[in-house]
Amino acid sequence: MDRTRLHVAVVDPGREPYGDLPYVLADRLGAIVVDGRHAPGAEAAGE
Repeated sequence: MDRTRLHVAVVDPGREPYGDLPYVLADRLGAIVVDGRHAPGAEAAGE
């Protein structure tokens, strides 16, 4: 079986409170986290 490399992970912060999990995973994988428009602390469109 070949090893698979994760290129992209998408987390919807509106579904469940993930806390620091996305940031910890990104740090361990040498990746970054890009907060989307629905990220905690971000204003919803039209508000």
